[in-house]
Amino acid sequence: MDVSTHAITGMITASGNSLGISTAAGNLVFGTLTSSSGITVGGAADINLNGNVTATGALSITTGATNTLTVAGSVVAAGSSVAFSTATLADNGTITATAGNLAIQSSDAGNALAVLLGAGAQLNANFTSANVTFNATTAGAIIGNSGNGAISAGNLVNYNGGVNAVNVAAKINGTITATGNPVNISTTSGNLSFGALTSGAGMTLSGAGNIDLNGPAVAIGASTVTSGSALTIAAGGTQSGSSISDSATNLTVDGSLITTGGVITLNGSSNVAIGGALSAPGATLSVISPTITITGAPAITAGQVGLALSGANGSFDASALTGITATNLYLGGVPFLGYGGSNVTLTGTGNLSGVSGLFQVGAGTYTATGSSVTLPGTATANLSATANLNTGSVTAGTISASATNLTVDGSLITTGGVITLNGSSNVAIGGRYLRREQHSV
Repeated sequence: MDVSTHAITGMITASGNSLGISTAAGNLVFGTLTSSSGITVGGAADINLNGNVTATGALSITTGATNTLTVAGSVVAAGSSVAFSTATLADNGTITATAGNLAIQSSDAGNALAVLLGAGAQLNANFTSANVTFNATTAGAIIGNSGNGAISAGNLVNYNGGVNAVNVAAKINGTITATGNPVNISTTSGNLSFGALTSGAGMTLSGAGNIDLNGPAVAIGASTVTSGSALTIAAGGTQSGSSISDSATNLTVDGSLITTGGVITLNGSSNVAIGGALSAPGATLSVISPTITITGAPAITAGQVGLALSGANGSFDASALTGITATNLYLGGVPFLGYGGSNVTLTGTGNLSGVSGLFQVGAGTYTATGSSVTLPGTATANLSATANLNTGSVTAGTISASATNLTVDGSLITTGGVITLNGSSNVAIGGRYLRREQHSV
């Protein structure tokens, strides 16, 4: 059944094998529409779905260019695939593509799209390879930041903002991909999983649950990711921006973090595990957590590196570190972060020979059982803590250690410089001290 007329006033209901309804003027209000095939609706103004609209085949609805498609609460709109063309989607019900994609495209001249999800609203395309897409055909600004509703896809949830802003807040299940300028995506419940993201400005991703970055997340401006639980930059994934700031309870970096001259800040309230490359050439890398672990075989490049062990007793396991290129390395206490230091346990040091300036341990107890730190001949090791080396050793151009009670049971070795030990109450020497060119303690 096909109906094409100037206007229809009143509640429209219909059923048939195939339904086609279009008007040239006025709003359209629908009750129940049922089709054993497809449903196609076109109007010149607003369209309201006040009853269930269900098709065995494709469901297609087009409003006027600057108008609104409204789905009332408890209403179900469904088809094997769903395609809506409208400037504003106000969804308070459930929209489902049962076997294909759910596509929402702006009909506005500038392609700006507003997606307003009410409490309990749903957008679903849960078939295995199905996508939920926004402005897939023609890019435009996307606003969907009500914080309500849920979006679910068997494959991708894609936001195509192009050179325009993408601002989204909803519960999203599926792999999220986006382009925009900027890109801001958040949720107050559930986990978020991201694929390829591109922003011509900044990028902000946040959620109460786990966040996974599985593809390249490329921003021209600052890149910020905040998780209320676990944040993982997966192996093969890359996060880049003018600066990077990531925080979570448990933060795992198995991919690469790269800045273009800006800082990298990683904050894990429980743990930070680094297994991928971190690159902030000439800038600052800051890691803040009670436990910092180097996993895999990462390389670290930065102007200065601050590893702030934020608990009273912190640990740094660098056994797997393959290389570091930095001027200064601060462990435990990091002056430029405002951390005075904790009791530090160092397990393994890997290759720290790329620290060309200062290796400094903040106030507290520095324990390096069975570990050794080797720096270039020009570097200074400043153990500004109670040094308890046990069987460990420190080799550097110059070495200084100061504390109220200073105990060194391991080895301090200089490559031509001096060793200075300062204990305001006591110095206990149980190890070996050697200045290679002349002995001086």
